[in-house]
Amino acid sequence: MMHHHPGDVLRNRSGNGIAKAGAMNHNLVLELSSLLVLGVAGQWIAWRLRIPSIVVLLVIGFLAGPVLGLLRPDELLGDGLFAIVSISVAIILFEGGLGLNARQIRLVRPVLLKLLSIGVLVNGGLCALAARWILGWNWPLSVLFGSILIVTGPTVITPLVRQLRLQGQVGSLLKWEGIMSDPLGAVLAVLVFHAIRIETMTVDVGEVARGLLTTTAVGAAFGAVAAGLLILSLKRYWIPDSLQHAAVLMAVITVFAGANQLQKESGLIAVTIMGVIMANQRLVPVRRLLEFKETVGTLLVGILFVLLTSRLSFSDLSIIRGRGWLFLAAIVIVARPAAVLLSTLGSRLKLQRRLFIAGMAPRGIVAAAVLSIFSISLARLNYPQAEQFAPVGFFVVVCTVMGYGLSAPWLAKRLGLVQDDPQGVLFVGMQGWALDLALSLKKEGIPVLGVDTNRDNAMKARLSGLPVFVGSVLSESVKEEMNLTRIRRLIALTPNDELNALGCQHFRDLFGRNEIYQLPHVTGGRFESVSIEHRGRMLFPAGTDPAAWIGADGRDRLSVRKTNLTEQFSFETFRLQNRATHLPVFLIPQKGGLAVFTRDTELKPQPGDAVISLTLSRPGSAA
Repeated sequence: MMHHHPGDVLRNRSGNGIAKAGAMNHNLVLELSSLLVLGVAGQWIAWRLRIPSIVVLLVIGFLAGPVLGLLRPDELLGDGLFAIVSISVAIILFEGGLGLNARQIRLVRPVLLKLLSIGVLVNGGLCALAARWILGWNWPLSVLFGSILIVTGPTVITPLVRQLRLQGQVGSLLKWEGIMSDPLGAVLAVLVFHAIRIETMTVDVGEVARGLLTTTAVGAAFGAVAAGLLILSLKRYWIPDSLQHAAVLMAVITVFAGANQLQKESGLIAVTIMGVIMANQRLVPVRRLLEFKETVGTLLVGILFVLLTSRLSFSDLSIIRGRGWLFLAAIVIVARPAAVLLSTLGSRLKLQRRLFIAGMAPRGIVAAAVLSIFSISLARLNYPQAEQFAPVGFFVVVCTVMGYGLSAPWLAKRLGLVQDDPQGVLFVGMQGWALDLALSLKKEGIPVLGVDTNRDNAMKARLSGLPVFVGSVLSESVKEEMNLTRIRRLIALTPNDELNALGCQHFRDLFGRNEIYQLPHVTGGRFESVSIEHRGRMLFPAGTDPAAWIGADGRDRLSVRKTNLTEQFSFETFRLQNRATHLPVFLIPQKGGLAVFTRDTELKPQPGDAVISLTLSRPGSAA
């Protein structure tokens, strides 16, 4: 018989405990790392495939969870799962509020208010009726489900609006409705849940209405006060630039938690109002905050969708039957169109815009998060049919995201709201030779817009038949007035290098870094460039010195010429013969479209293509 020293036993137990803890920590780190990788990778794949990112994230989450078993969120995070989800949703709603500009909605404010009142009631009521009659749920569960489904996901709509370049009333209405309906839906669902009497199966409508008004008022007041304090801190320079991002993130989480302590479920409204106020005040700049919120929002959306979808199981999906599809059809074909058409009745919105808004109501991350939270709460109460709540809810989220996301481009084109593969150019600066470049593209059938602070330049362009806006390219009012649905890229050609760079920055989110171009800066006959972080792509091919063309000595001697390439007269021949007099700017492929010669890419023109060049009428010392 072997005898063990007590110290040996203690050491063995400690060793086993440390080993187990190490294994658990290893799994925790691995799964958390996987969440981040899958969330970002899914959005990159969606960008490459040009489809809504949430479609890809839902597929990845389902594969990582129930299919492969790589992610087990409930085991990974335990009771902290939905605390993390709630805080993340609050940050996402603040981020959404930062993207709302009140000036964009001034013309359709009455329609927005009706969408958030009449539309919410009609949509939620019809969804509740569909749940009662089609799914066969009892009334309290149906009303709770209907209150959750009034939300439209801004995490789906905002990228779609940006991708389709929906300008004016439609884009503004969809973004505002998506952001503002999310906290309303979440709060209403919570109030309905608390108002449900499990024993008597009744809902006190008066109590719900009073609770909604109280929660909204407290949340709005809390958010306004917090925004005021944050603005004051930034204006008085109490927060250094290096800490601004961290301080704002801290403020958002503090406001969310503090408002909820003061009045249950008012936190989401508070952070949304806080974001809207920060976006529309003019006392402190918020550009750096906008860049930060995009990064944080992208990370959180990716992580949350993968996280929540991975919680599903095959048994959950087996609940979906023919009734689920019929319910989906009811809320898509009946509930949403009825809510929008009643809300826009008597408005000046054209029928095409009303139809597009009626055909756009994907449910996003807020709906998914609230559904997950309530499914657990209902299960703990052993509520009848509670096991169907989350599966049907996620079925609606998945189908509406995929359905609306994939149909939106087709519907927008059918209704004439966007153009398929737009090739237009927005010119910043319309002085002589820049106007000639714009006119050369117009002759080729490419849409052109211009903007210039010089009224004489603008008048000459208008007399030539080009639409030109007088004002600064940095002006929000000028940007709002432009119809950019046919415009794909920006080219800044003003003599002011800083203005060109700022114009590129101003439109970078709309066109993307790959479609913003600016004139190289030439001083004293030599080429200079501002920092790459603060400019667009530099015009003109690599290996050329633009000083002779765009320097002070060359501007008055510039003209524009189109050259057709053939088998006998290739681009190489053209460059050899005209290197000193022709500076290629645009390539018009025979198959259609437009490409721009830049210093960071090498175009390969083919026979049948055409090259539009700047030409020196009196050659100087060009290389």
